[in-house]
Amino acid sequence: MISEKSQLSDSAIRPFGLNSGMGPHLQLLDVGQWYALLDPDTMFWALVSKEKDLSRSLRENIVPLYEKHAESMREELHEFRASERFSAVYFNPTGMCNAACRYCYLPDDLRRTGKHMSYQEISTALDNLHEFFENYPGSVMRNSEGKRPVIVFHGSEPLLVKDALKKIVVDYSDQFVFGVQTNGWHLDDDTADFFMDNNVSIGVSLDSPIKEVHDRIRPLRGGEGSLYDRAVHAIEHLDGYKAMSVICTISSMNVDTLPDMIDFLADRKVSSLLMNPVRGTQEVARALRPADDVLIPNFMAAVERAVQRTKEGQRIVIADFSNLVLGIVAPMGRRLMCDITPCGGARCFIAVASDGSIYPCSEFIGLEDWKAENVFSPGGVERAVASPPLAAVRARWAEKIPVCSSCALRNICGAPCPGEVFAEKGSVMNKSPYCNFYEAIIRHAFQLIGRGELPNLVRTDGYDFRYNIFE
Repeated sequence: MISEKSQLSDSAIRPFGLNSGMGPHLQLLDVGQWYALLDPDTMFWALVSKEKDLSRSLRENIVPLYEKHAESMREELHEFRASERFSAVYFNPTGMCNAACRYCYLPDDLRRTGKHMSYQEISTALDNLHEFFENYPGSVMRNSEGKRPVIVFHGSEPLLVKDALKKIVVDYSDQFVFGVQTNGWHLDDDTADFFMDNNVSIGVSLDSPIKEVHDRIRPLRGGEGSLYDRAVHAIEHLDGYKAMSVICTISSMNVDTLPDMIDFLADRKVSSLLMNPVRGTQEVARALRPADDVLIPNFMAAVERAVQRTKEGQRIVIADFSNLVLGIVAPMGRRLMCDITPCGGARCFIAVASDGSIYPCSEFIGLEDWKAENVFSPGGVERAVASPPLAAVRARWAEKIPVCSSCALRNICGAPCPGEVFAEKGSVMNKSPYCNFYEAIIRHAFQLIGRGELPNLVRTDGYDFRYNIFE
């Protein structure tokens, strides 16, 4: 990785065997003021200003660095993508939800009539999960001494059974790290304080800084009360809690409020949020997808607003965008595993539904073809991991997907999400419905890196960079 100012010339690629024979294979992208040269199979890249001589940059810097590092980077990237790294479970302790969000990835009948797990059922499930993590060769517990796997209580709305969850958090604190994702309705001050006292990470769903917009997208089932009021109160009560994040699902109903959302959350000491385009796992959600010509500029404006607020002293990052940046500058350091193929589903994490069924990821819950085994059954977790449905997700490599196979950005984007793609196309081997969006924001990420904004996008301490991107 190198940043140097250069100018494209006719002889730029001839002396180096570039893109032919045994020479370096670097695809060239035009990204504003720069050219990005990228080998997707190694994630070696260089960012070169159009003001300088590209031929000289290639000869003196880029090709020698490529020849020095490419092979080891190829091996490391392949191992990172191919290996199992089980470290988390997205756990639905109830199938029910008190909200009727218009885009939910779960079927509505499940959210109306799904079962609650009892304390004993959750306990049995965690005992079986702990046995899996303790013994499975591809588990974080087997490969990282002292590291505990993560259980994220997910939705539907997990705090419908919050009394059982509180007891579980205390009883299993030595075996697991816990998190909870909630719409905020049942996150009263006492519950929030309990979670903070026990180091539970807390994600709160908030789709807009405008009450009417949020409550229109995420109405309460039955229509009485405001989820917005409860969610905002919870965020303010958490008061900058270091393990708090906010999830904002982007739809056609809120896309124009994204930049203002940054200011709203930064003013409330939120340092991390996810801005996820709505998943089309359910047909009703596909109708809420924002058009590219609206989504892309509003998302980019939100990124720029976050950079500006960070520079002003109130650090806030859009975590899924920052993860794409890590996919460029530190591919093996990325935190989220949705933007890589194979993705983290069935490889780094699994999902457990409220009836105990195991799925590759939460996005597959409700898709019967992807259900495998049951967490209540001894040995069920390991059998699920070996089952055809989960193996099929691990076999989804971008190199096998039309369009993605020749795309320079395939190992930054990852063609998400296989659950969404399957629900819409009937096969996971299709490109993302947000292909244009991901291409645009990755190109924007290169421009931000060229502008020197990397420290305002990711925390750069703790990474061992092989060569200096800002030379």
